[in-house]
Formats: sequence, structure tokens, C-alpha cells
Amino acid sequence: MATLPDMQQASGVAMSTYRRVATDPDDPLDDQDPYSRQRHPPSSSHSSRWTSQRFVYSAAMVMLALVAATIVGLREERYFRTAHGRNQARVVVGPRRLGGLYRGCSSSEFVRELQLARIKDDGPSLHVNYTLPDSNELPPWPGFSFAMQACPDPHFFTRPEACDLLKSYGSLYIAGDSFMRHVWDALLLLLSGDLAGAVGRADAKADCRGEHLFNDRDLKNFSNTTPCRTGIYVTLDRLSSSLCDGEMPRGGLSSAYSDFPTSHFLSFLSSAPDDVRRRSPVLFYAGGVHFNYNITRTKLNYVQPIAELNRLFGPRLVPVWHGNHAPGDNIAAHYYQTQGRDSVKKYNQDVEDLLQQFGSEAPATEGAFRMLHFYNATEGALQLSGQHGEGSYVSHISRHPVARSGRSRRTRHAMNSGFLSPDESQRSWRHRFRIQL
Repeated sequence: MATLPDMQQASGVAMSTYRRVATDPDDPLDDQDPYSRQRHPPSSSHSSRWTSQRFVYSAAMVMLALVAATIVGLREERYFRTAHGRNQARVVVGPRRLGGLYRGCSSSEFVRELQLARIKDDGPSLHVNYTLPDSNELPPWPGFSFAMQACPDPHFFTRPEACDLLKSYGSLYIAGDSFMRHVWDALLLLLSGDLAGAVGRADAKADCRGEHLFNDRDLKNFSNTTPCRTGIYVTLDRLSSSLCDGEMPRGGLSSAYSDFPTSHFLSFLSSAPDDVRRRSPVLFYAGGVHFNYNITRTKLNYVQPIAELNRLFGPRLVPVWHGNHAPGDNIAAHYYQTQGRDSVKKYNQDVEDLLQQFGSEAPATEGAFRMLHFYNATEGALQLSGQHGEGSYVSHISRHPVARSGRSRRTRHAMNSGFLSPDESQRSWRHRFRIQL
């Protein structure tokens, strides 16, 4: 198993194939500590009231259905290629006990429909309850705020279903800015089922909400420690394994927002058990707001290094870009020109065009990039700060395309059919990254 120095050396090799963009001296956030709470996108200050209830309602399910969004619903033959044993499946997914949770649309249809979705007149994100919760249990699910025209609503995952889905992949790795941290916190809330601290301490009740529910950075760089929980929650194994039938899925968070944390990512993967490394890891990531949605920096600091890694990776990664949600009307005026709605819509389109240059039209089962759009599904939602708040949290919603019954049998077939045979890509991976498969 590779050590952290090995991974750092490996990341240097992989990243030498592209040119990194220098830090922009005009970026008001670049001179701040990347782990500081001040690295939120510059906008108006947070409201003094936090909507714990809405955070749970609309955010908690984001990760879970997404992981399957890029692979399920594709033709069976793409999971296992039998052309005289020459082409094994590039993306490898393990068996699931609780499949067949969504029916009605293929994955491609679902992704297209999500891009066109709109908030309903009675959507919860338009009618927010700002009162503090009176229980540490997650409140009842109120339904999705958006509606799709030609596809059924996404499936709302229970904790057992979420655990089952996440375990079928090698790992889940979330990277990016504060928007992606909200996705991570939503996942922690779903798996823990607990708003611990929200009502347990009268002196801390007002502070134990939102992202303050979990410490998700190194405390030495985190001046605003939460009174809700102790410990650093940057991996899922911080939660009790009893929540997932004795085995917590592999999951990790990186708060790097200016570029993709290649060294940290490789170190995280190399520490996984052998059986986990035999399945494809899911990479869920996004960025842009901290460098004013500069598409060149996105290409050189995010997309290109991931594409280079995936070219060598066996089995393939599942890279999914989280499209930026719609900013609120109350975004700070002096940031509107670079971070307002027109800028966000243009950036989302630029990212989609960029991913097409890197083969996003290829089958997801070969590790092709995928992008999920949430702009229309969040336009008009209430915001706490113009960038964070209801718009951000409502964007982190459940999305789960077709998971047909019988998929576990077929993926198990692929897993048992020699997908780790030493083809050229895997020999290259072992040589360059020194990872024992």
C-alpha cells in the first residue's frame, strides 16, 4: 500500500502533464487561509437565523442518488464486455441488496430533465420555516421543491438505502468549495440521522445549525469550532459503523477550492482495503466562485488533472461535476457582475462545453465526465446570503436515475470476470502511482 509521500510524488508525476494557473493577485479570497471559514464565496453576510429544518429537508439526500446517476440505466452489455476477454468494464460497481429504487426514466433522460426542472409554486424552498428545531431527530421529508416534466421525482433515500448504494462503489470523494461542504454535511446528517446539539444545550442552541453541526476542517486552521460535536468529520468513518450494519462506506472530503487536491485524493484511495480498491471510486466535485468563474483555471486546475488521472486509473473513476446553483437576489451588489445569475449561467455552459472536449459524450461506464445541472431547479429559492443558504442547500437534492432490478447480479458478474487483469492502463497505473491493486 502506498504511503502519503508516495502519493505526493505520484501526484507530481500526474500533474506535470498540465500547466497550473498561478493564484490571481486580484482574487479577494486567494490570500486567505484555504481552511478558513472566510473562504466562502464573497457575498452578503450570513443571516443570524439558520434554517436547520430546511437544510435537512432539501439538502440531506444529495450525494446518495447522485452516485448512481452516471451509470445506472445504461445498457447491460456496457457493464461487461466479453470480446474475447480483451475489454473488461472500465467502471466497476459492486452488488447491491436494495436496487430498483427508481423507475420511469433512463439516466440520460433523467439528467436532461433535471436541467430543465423548475421550482414548484408550493416548493418548500420558497416557503422556509426559520424557527429552530425542537428535536435532534431529522424532520419529516416535505417533498422536492422542483418538478420535472417527463420523469418521476427522484427517489428519497433512507439511511439503509444510502449505505447500500455507497458501499457498491469503491469510495466517495467530495472536493471543492463551501457549496460542496454543504453536500458533505448533508450526507453526514442523513447517515447520522441526528442534529446533535441543536436542542441539547440551551447556551449553544442558536449556534448548532447548518455547517456548524460538524467540524470539517483541521482545528488548528479553524477558529470557529462548533459546540455541537467534537472531532474532525472529514471521513465517513468518524460516524458509528452501526449506522450502516457494521460497515461504514468509504467517504472523504477535501476543502481545496482553487485546484483539485491530487495528492490528497491519491493518498485517500491508497489507504482503502483491497476489496474496496477493486471497485470504482466516485469523485463529486465543483469550483469556480473563488476565481470568478474563470473557465481557463477550471480546465487547468480541475478538469485536465482529473482526466489525466482517469486515463491511467483502473478501474475507472466516476467523475461528476456539480453544476452551480442559481444565486439569490440578495447577493452583494459589488459581486453581482462576476458572481450574479448571468455569470453563473455562462460558467455552467462553459463547463459543459469543456467536459465535452474531454469526452463527456462517451459512455459513463468508461469513466467519462458527467455534469448535473441545478440552476433552473434552484432559481427563485430563498437565500440566506445570496450565495449560501436555501439556494445552495436546495441544489443538494436527491437525484437517482434508473436502478433496475437485477443490476446486482450483472455487476457481480462483471466483478467476478477478471476486471483487474493487467491490461496496459493498469500496468501504467501501478508503475506511475505505486498502488498495489
